[in-house]
Formats: sequence, structure tokens, C-alpha cells
Amino acid sequence: MAADGNPPWQQVPLGAVVSRCDYGLSCSLDGDATGIPVLRMGNLADGKVRVADLKYISTAKLPSEDDLLSPGDLLLNRTNSAERVGKVGLFEGGPRTTFASYLFRLRARQEEVSPEWLAQVLASPQYQDRLRRLATPGVSQTNINRTVLLALSIPCPPLPAQRRMASILSSVDDTIEKTQAVIGQLMIVKQGLINKLLTEGMPGQGGEHWKHMTLDSLADVRRGASPRPIQDSKWFSENGPGWVRIVDVSRSDRVLQQTEQRLSAEGVERSVLLSPGDLIMSIAGTIGKPIILGISACIHDGFVWFSRLSPDIEVRFLYYFLQWHQASFQKAGQPGTQKNLNTSLVGQAEVRLPPLSEQRAIAEYLWTIDDRISEERNALAGYVALKRVLLDVLLLGKVRVSARSQEVA
Repeated sequence: MAADGNPPWQQVPLGAVVSRCDYGLSCSLDGDATGIPVLRMGNLADGKVRVADLKYISTAKLPSEDDLLSPGDLLLNRTNSAERVGKVGLFEGGPRTTFASYLFRLRARQEEVSPEWLAQVLASPQYQDRLRRLATPGVSQTNINRTVLLALSIPCPPLPAQRRMASILSSVDDTIEKTQAVIGQLMIVKQGLINKLLTEGMPGQGGEHWKHMTLDSLADVRRGASPRPIQDSKWFSENGPGWVRIVDVSRSDRVLQQTEQRLSAEGVERSVLLSPGDLIMSIAGTIGKPIILGISACIHDGFVWFSRLSPDIEVRFLYYFLQWHQASFQKAGQPGTQKNLNTSLVGQAEVRLPPLSEQRAIAEYLWTIDDRISEERNALAGYVALKRVLLDVLLLGKVRVSARSQEVA
């Protein structure tokens, strides 16, 4: 690749590099797979067409063969919610397929622009933001006007450079998809194992000598507390203990190591201060999400913690039990402004408790799988970050591929 410091790529209107910008079909669809597949807004993601949850139109209802997609056609979601309008997908070929009315079909002038490059450009975060800003708000949906879309400026490098850059970006996309698939398979394996291990025990041990207990017989289930009014800045500090919120738990993997906010000494006095190793669980809004604390932190009344834990239960085993039981906690949630649990409902949960040695073996087995999932997620985050950097430098022409280069240098 050439060094940074190059002038930006030539910008051209989208309308100058596409020969067609068509509306899709407006007609009733059904699930009869003997018909022609009709791509809809849900089939577009990350610049690609996802062939899932298809609807169909009978061949007799197809107005014209001209309404069928050709390989290299790009679909763009012209009417949708503000979050989804502008989503694009490249049709790479397959069975005779058409598209729905709330999509545009863009057909590239392939002597001017590579369809793969155009898909990468329009699917990039930079252009997704621009497309959303082009949309006109409506009562319940937003809409991108055809004329406005075709006036959108896009980078148009020489065609060989487009193809090479699209190939580089596509290779990163493939790695991202493969990593996502690995994570998905690991999650399936973990779910199967957690179901089996928490009901049948470790292989060869047969669930013998398991006890039937309730959570409140194994720990004191206690609720957190919040300083009020919570908006008062005096409760917060840059250097105090962590202040746990659900966003911190959602971003963490098994052990909470940091929080966005911290409490002052005054705030701590009006909350509940916990220590590293304590196990907590959310009971409001997002119900039943457990986490082990890796830091000193305070919890508000949307969490419970399990204090005075019995020596008969291992904390990581309890963590996996809570994770496995989450769906049941969610069903038991009391209605209100947002669903919530109380300490009694949590305490009444029934636990099948194996001997301590088996608990440790089960927890270690599941923890090892979670370690692997965590490794894959970290790798995925790195690939996604790489894609963003590449898009930034390649779309703007900051870094350019050489005539022979197919790799990022």
C-alpha cells in the first residue's frame, strides 16, 4: 500500500455510476417456497444479502422478468425506522429472486464502479450515518428520496484499486463472519452442557447425593440501595468504589472489573458496599443477569447480592446456576413500570446441589468454555476495529493499494 498523505479520491454522484435505481414490487407475499423469493428489509445486513425468513411471490404475479435481480445488484432500504433506513446488501446471485417495494435496486455501471466496492462504501459506518441523515422523517418511518440518494457523493478511485480494496475489506468480513460462527457454535455447546451438567451432573457421577435446596437456605439474599436523588453530583467521585449499573454488567464477562461511575464517601453511606468475590444479580429491567465482582463496588436496589454464602456451595457453581435459571427469573418478574423481582422470589428458587467437589468440576468445565468464548469475542472485536480503520483510510484515500498489492501493508 502507498503511504499516507495522498489527496482524497475523486468524488462523484452516486447517480453517475449506477445505471438503474428501481423500486421493488408492491404486492401480497406468502410462504409458498415454490414461488420466487422476495428479498425484504430484514434480508439486508452488513452490506450483504442474508437468505433467511424468506417470503415468496408466485411466478404468475411477477410483472416482468426485468424485476428479477442480477448478480452485482445492490439493494438499499429506502423506507424504515430511523435506525434501519439505508441498510444495504449485495446480491451475489442464486435462484430467480426479486425484491420488495421499500427497497431500491442499484445496478452499478461496472465499467465505472465495482459492485463490491460500492457495497463496502454504502455499508460503511460513515455512509450509513450519511444515509440516515438524508432520510426524511415520517409519522412512523423515515424515507430516502430517490433523487436525493442519487446526488450522494461517493469516492470513486480507479477501477483496479476499487477491486483490490473491496477484496481486502471482504477478506476481513469473511474473518468476522467465521469468528461470529465459532462464537455461535460455542454458545450452543455451552447451553447444551449447562443444561446437562446442572440436571445430571458430571459424566460418570450420575447426580448421586444431590440435595434439593432453596437459594435462601444457601445464602442471605439482600437488596442493594441507592442514594437519592440519584442525579445529585455529591454522591459521585472519580476515586471512590465502583457504582454498578446494568450497562457495566452487560459489558463484562463473568467478573466485573470496572464501572463507568464511582461513588463518593457520602454516596457509599447510602448504598451497599461489596467486596471482590461477591456475587450479585440484576432484579429490575434486565432480570436475572449474574456477575462476580472483581473490585470493591456498590450496588443499587436493582440488584441483589448473596451474602453469608454457605460453605456447601461454590460461588462459580452458583453463578452458573443463576445464569441457567435466568429465564425462570424473568417469568417470575413482577409487572410494573419495568419488571422486577424481590428478594423473596429470588430466595425461593430451587437448587439441585451436588457435592462440593462435583460443583467445582462443573464450574471449572463451564468456565473453560467461557474462556474460549471470551477469546473469540476479543478476536472479533479486534477484527471489527481493523475493518473500521481500513474503511477510514481506504475510503478517504489516505492509504492506497499499489498496482500489485492484495494485502494491507
